[in-house]
Amino acid sequence: MATSPSNRAKESADGKALVHVQCPNALQSKHSTAAADDYGHTLESIDVDVHQPSQKLLLWRLKHPWLAAATAAVIAASLLLLVVLLPVCLTKGCQPKAHVPKEGQQDLTAIKRLIVSFQAPGIDALSALPPEIRRFASNLKINSSQLQVLSLSSEAMLQQAKRIISEHPEIDFVLRDFNLSLGDARGKHFMQSQPQQHHKQQHHKQQQPVQYQQQQQVQQQPWQWLQQQQRPMHHDQLQNGSSKQLAPVIRRLQQTSSSLIPPPAPNDPMYSSQAYLRITQASEAWALTRGQDNVIVAVLDTGADTSHPDLQGNLWVNYKEIPGNGIDDGRNGYVDDVNGYSFLGACLDGLFDMFGSCQECTHSSDITDTAGHGTHMAGIIAAVRNNGVGMTGAAPNVKVMILSVADCIDGTIYASAVAQAMDYALKMGAHVLSCSFSNSFPLALQPSGPPGPWDTSSSQTATFVRAAKPLETAGVLIVAAAGNSQVNLDLLQSLGYSNNPCLTPLTNIICVGATDNADNRASYSNYGTKTVQISAPGSITSTWTGGGYKLEAGTSMATPLVSSAAALIISLLASIQDPAAAGAAEPPRAAGAVKALLLSTADLPAAGANTYKTRLNSARAVGQALAVYAPTNMTSVLPKPQGQPVMSLPGFNEVYYDNKLGPWMKAVPVDVGIRTAAVPLAGFQYGAGYTLKLSASMAMKTSGVYNLRLQGTSAGAQVLVGQQPTAQVLLPTNGTQATFLLRQAPGTVDIDIVLPNPGMPVDVLLKTPESGKFQRFSGFQVAVPTVSGGSAGSYVPAAGLVTTLVGSGFVVLYNFSSSAAAKNTTSTLNKTLLFLKNRVVLPGLNYTSGALKPLLLSATPTQPSSSSTNGVVGAAVGALNISKAGQYAFQVTCQGCTLWLNNQAILDSWEAANTATGSAKQSPCVSLNTAGRQPLLLTFASTNVSAMPLVVRVADCGSSTWKVVQSSVSPGLVEASKLAGSAGGMRCLAYKGASLPNVPNPTAASLQPLFTAQLPTSGSSMDFKSTLDALQPGLAVAYPVSVPINRFSLRCMTYVPAVRQAGSISLGPAGVTSAAFDVDLQIWDGKTAAPPVAYIQPPSTPSFWSLLTLQWQNITATTALTVMQGSAPFQVSASGMWVPR
Repeated sequence: MATSPSNRAKESADGKALVHVQCPNALQSKHSTAAADDYGHTLESIDVDVHQPSQKLLLWRLKHPWLAAATAAVIAASLLLLVVLLPVCLTKGCQPKAHVPKEGQQDLTAIKRLIVSFQAPGIDALSALPPEIRRFASNLKINSSQLQVLSLSSEAMLQQAKRIISEHPEIDFVLRDFNLSLGDARGKHFMQSQPQQHHKQQHHKQQQPVQYQQQQQVQQQPWQWLQQQQRPMHHDQLQNGSSKQLAPVIRRLQQTSSSLIPPPAPNDPMYSSQAYLRITQASEAWALTRGQDNVIVAVLDTGADTSHPDLQGNLWVNYKEIPGNGIDDGRNGYVDDVNGYSFLGACLDGLFDMFGSCQECTHSSDITDTAGHGTHMAGIIAAVRNNGVGMTGAAPNVKVMILSVADCIDGTIYASAVAQAMDYALKMGAHVLSCSFSNSFPLALQPSGPPGPWDTSSSQTATFVRAAKPLETAGVLIVAAAGNSQVNLDLLQSLGYSNNPCLTPLTNIICVGATDNADNRASYSNYGTKTVQISAPGSITSTWTGGGYKLEAGTSMATPLVSSAAALIISLLASIQDPAAAGAAEPPRAAGAVKALLLSTADLPAAGANTYKTRLNSARAVGQALAVYAPTNMTSVLPKPQGQPVMSLPGFNEVYYDNKLGPWMKAVPVDVGIRTAAVPLAGFQYGAGYTLKLSASMAMKTSGVYNLRLQGTSAGAQVLVGQQPTAQVLLPTNGTQATFLLRQAPGTVDIDIVLPNPGMPVDVLLKTPESGKFQRFSGFQVAVPTVSGGSAGSYVPAAGLVTTLVGSGFVVLYNFSSSAAAKNTTSTLNKTLLFLKNRVVLPGLNYTSGALKPLLLSATPTQPSSSSTNGVVGAAVGALNISKAGQYAFQVTCQGCTLWLNNQAILDSWEAANTATGSAKQSPCVSLNTAGRQPLLLTFASTNVSAMPLVVRVADCGSSTWKVVQSSVSPGLVEASKLAGSAGGMRCLAYKGASLPNVPNPTAASLQPLFTAQLPTSGSSMDFKSTLDALQPGLAVAYPVSVPINRFSLRCMTYVPAVRQAGSISLGPAGVTSAAFDVDLQIWDGKTAAPPVAYIQPPSTPSFWSLLTLQWQNITATTALTVMQGSAPFQVSASGMWVPR
């Protein structure tokens, strides 16, 4: 605008100061006069009173017409916007902006919170303020640390409150709530896109001394390659581009690794690219433990994606809380804290500005992570292992408690939120706190002196000391990131700078630096040989928001690796602690011991490496924990080879002992049977006055520490592992526990559970390295490694030794009884069968109620009186021919029956219902891993033979098609016509050694007989009275009796007519281990002889002969061997006996 010289101040007639101006004619008024400027434009002249506000505004409008017009337009638009938005916000509400972290640091003046600490407890910060300020303030007290967080309504109120409180006589310190970062001095984690990174570099160049600027630019280069990895990726998109770079590092580490053998690789597709697990030997540590589900790592960060499929299974759960009901069900002061809590995650009372931005944050149960950083940390620790998804965590069985300490405005982490989170973690049982944040510093800061008087380092450190001291007292470990500012923390600490919580001077804090892919100190990592106590790999791909995965690098990523190792140590300590000790129900809080183990077992840097103090070695730390703290009575077990057994089935071998006969270890069993693997254990056949031993094996997939716990046991219960007692609690009112270390895997381990005076149900719980928690275990197996030829110590030739076996059928041995039948106890089965006088061959076992008695009566040589035939006790002996290996189930209908297969009980019906009614009972699925002949035995006892059914059926496991068992009689029974052409007499096989081989056709050279002899040695018959030297002249000279190792065993066999009543068989001399068998059945046990054997053949069955076996063990060449039949010497005849072929 052009003005004339006449635009000048003048005084009016009434004394007012006037300004005479000329203006464009667009502003003409009735007081103006016309004029023209130098360009010929029409101007108007007016007088303005400069003392009047309205006239001043007019003067400004006249001088600046275009600016005035623009201002008017802005005001009009703002009014229009207010008119539109205000009704909307009032009716529908204005939503806050999405949580997107801003660049740089938040303006401190916007944080209207004070952290207050008094020297004396019980002082309320609000009470120290005058009423006119108190009404604009609120106070939050943190119980464990006695810190208080005072929130004010304005900056002015905050300054007044700070001044007043600082003058309180009991004040310890008061400071404005201060922020921490997730990475380096640029305020956030440094993995940003390139434009964002450039902007931050310029910001710090203005603040740093000139001599540091060039160094900063150079040191940014090492992580430039990471800029390509910005987009969150799903696991199937990830590339293991650094595997070649890492291979030399891993090879070097393997050469110095621990002796632990890692378990089989999980099925997580990213596992092969998780090289940091092998660098830190976390996978080797899993050979001892993968963590326990009651070990809790609190992750203090930005929250977590709780819907991520690789995290859901390992989130800590507050089971006292009902999700989403808006009630503090657990009464811990927090509402709906199901998986953790957020301490600054919600906008306070809807305090949003007109643009939707929050003005102040408060607590919330919503722990949703919108930044991704906290999700990344949680996955490094506890991503679910072996779920076929993504990755596996370094401590995959522990639980992560999600504590969000990021504010709702821009994600900044504040000390007040951290202090609250520490208090919460302490209260809710956390064992380790993982803190991937620290103070911010300019890159490569190297101060030459202490901080200035304006610096709050000392107060910040005091805040963290107050907040973390209760955790130190409780033994909770805090693992803190060193930071990514390339700063020497030794220097900073010596000058008095703070870097919390990393440099907080407490014994339960461990400060973590980062290493790179070459196992050197990462270029970005803060460092210090005194302050940065341990390092770990910092470049890690882990879980990210939205169910994906992302590569990040920093000390933030190294920190959860150390937290994971600490959690593994605590899990190991929990698994080996004395279950009877005070507090043993929970894992120990032992920060001092855990920290010492981590630091003392860490690896030193390789020669020439960029300096760091030590690098994490998880396997060595966990192994050292076991070596130092394992109880002296803990058993170390080598499993049995995992060879395929001939037969196996779920369940226990059940043995009862009478306590009146002495300690069970030395007593003779009173009963043996089979019990299903179902738990709790209940329905015992004997109670008070008896001891029950349950024996089984457990298949172990991995090595490590196992805990087997009994609940509900009586006093004196024991658990024996590998036949070695590992636990004996005299008064286990709430359970007894056995702890053992399985040193190798896979394999099987024998377990014995001993229960004195069984009565109440007993639960069996097992904690394995795989599960990490106690679970009801029903995977007990009974396995038959080899097939013995009949009863204990008997010998039956293989089918190939005879031409044709007798057809389908069972040999049934029985006695009638006039008294009520007792259980045919299988523990003394051989002795029981010694006294069974009657024998009959029956075509099969498919007899309904009442059908069996006539057959047994018709086959009895001397008919018993009717009064003596009420009860019967007996056994049916045969064999099941299996055409192919597989799983089979058996069904028995009888009274008081036990079914044995391959000399292993598989079904026991001695329970009230089955014994009384003879109802059907089914076995579990039995795995028969070899085809061919399987020895089968059924014992039975009934008080009423007239009503006793006897049915044995078999079906493919899972099938409903049952078939009657078709038995082939033992190869020890052979038709007489098939023996034609065989040599007469008896064949004897002598073996070097004190015991006999228990296999039919030994092929190993060590199992071959020393010599074979044919009896009679001369003539057509002889009394069996001889020595080994007589059978093999010169044997006594070659093997002098005076030499202790010159011991032998002898087995003699012959076929004799099955129908005979010649007297009982007994062997001599006395004191020598000897036995005699008729087919599969023992007729002499070294002390007692069975009654004379008498087979009664039903009509239309062929004549057959039975195999007689005589055997001696641990004899010399001159031991006098005798065989008696009744009171006369046993005659060996060349014409009345046949040698097996």
